[in-house]
Amino acid sequence: MKPTRKNNSPDLSALAEDDKFMKSGLNTSKDVCQQMLYMLDKDGSGTLEYNEFKEFWLNYHTWLATYHIYSYGSKGISVLDLRLAINSIGYTINHDILHKLIDSYCPDGEFICRNNFLMCALQLKSINTASQISSNDLG
Repeated sequence: MKPTRKNNSPDLSALAEDDKFMKSGLNTSKDVCQQMLYMLDKDGSGTLEYNEFKEFWLNYHTWLATYHIYSYGSKGISVLDLRLAINSIGYTINHDILHKLIDSYCPDGEFICRNNFLMCALQLKSINTASQISSNDLG
C-alpha cells in the first residue's frame, strides 16, 4: 500500500496502515503509531507536513531510547522507575497523576511495556500541548 499524498504530505490513515512504513524502524503497534500521527496533525488536515513528521520521529526515538534505558529487558519499566523515566522525557508529574498513569498503562501493576510507555508519553505530550494552548488563550 502506497500512502496517498496531498501537497507532498503523507496521508495519515494510509501511512499508519502501510506495513512497509511500520517496518521502517518504528517496530511498534499500528495503534500507537496511528495515535502519534493523529496527535501531531496540528491543522487536522489528515496529513503531516515535514515539520510535523520530524517532530513525530524525534519524539518517537526519544521515548523509545528512554524506554530502553529504564526497562528491565522484556518485562518493561518498573512502576518504581516510571516517574524517573517520565522526568527524563521532560515531564514532571505529581503522585496522583503517576498513579493514574500506572492504573491506565500497567495492567499488572508492576511493569509498563514498550507500547504502553509510548502511549503514556503520547498522553502526557497531548496534555502538555493542550495546557500550553489554554495558557496562550488566557494571555
